[in-house]
Amino acid sequence: MSKDFINSDKLATGEELHYILNDILANKEPIALNDLSRLCKEKSLNLAFAFEDTLSFLQLTGLIKISSHKSVSRSNAEDLNTVDFVGLLLHRTIAYLTKRKIVKRIFNEDTISTDIKNGNCVLHTTNIPAEYPFVKVFLLNTGIASVIENSNDKLLLSPSYSKYFIINPPGTGPVIMPGRKPTFFISYANSDKHYKEQLQNHLSGLVNSGLIESWDGSAIMPGEDWDAEVKEKLELAEVVMFLISSDFMASDYITNVEIKKTMERHMRNEVKIIPVLVRPCDYTSLPIGKYQILPTDAKAIEVWENKDLAYMTVVESVKKILKKM
Repeated sequence: MSKDFINSDKLATGEELHYILNDILANKEPIALNDLSRLCKEKSLNLAFAFEDTLSFLQLTGLIKISSHKSVSRSNAEDLNTVDFVGLLLHRTIAYLTKRKIVKRIFNEDTISTDIKNGNCVLHTTNIPAEYPFVKVFLLNTGIASVIENSNDKLLLSPSYSKYFIINPPGTGPVIMPGRKPTFFISYANSDKHYKEQLQNHLSGLVNSGLIESWDGSAIMPGEDWDAEVKEKLELAEVVMFLISSDFMASDYITNVEIKKTMERHMRNEVKIIPVLVRPCDYTSLPIGKYQILPTDAKAIEVWENKDLAYMTVVESVKKILKKM
């Protein structure tokens, strides 16, 4: 297997990647590398000539595992039909490039601009360093970008994925920086809804400034698949805030889904964890109990005489985390 994918100009399409992960590798048992290759070739996928590079890509973005015995298995057991699969690929790719400290060489003010006329985000491929040919292939194959008519060196980035690139308002200049504003997933028990709302009020300055994007279960509209939506947001969040109380600890869903999934991503350095104690309880028995808990001195928000001060200690910690990110 190749050790890297950043120099590859061969990569399967988004539909093929989805097929590999959700159909071929959806079984619990790992599949032999040769068997996977044979199945893909039988389906006449691009993998007939780009198999190694594609699996390297999936491996390095944390979507598959390849054992020393050359067996392949999915890293994530979730049904990929319930998430924005292309968004997940883009998120994992940018995270990988960021970790390698090369993302700014690929996505910067020379390679990305805003079309003044219509506000579209445009990628100038001739300005991307020649050693990264996979970028254009990846964006086109997954549908994240499309070729601009009568242009050989410009790609139009899909508006659906513009959130992954922080840009100035249309007509005011180039990109500020690559990446996307961190999404904060707030996990809480229904009985602690008041604390969640108060915390969001205190975080509103960061939200309105475009520094973070906050999300919680109350944003799910009637008729939507609640479980699938929660799992998708958890998979894409950069920061997860847990509002801890006895009711929080007693929730099977929070324990078995929200905490478990977040801990798995944290082990892969994909997410920051911020525990916030809202009511006194034995939080140290939780898997997240080993992390530094807020507010100051692990004093639950409920027992603070001035609760605004308690929330402010949380906000100040968030600002410090944003600086590091």
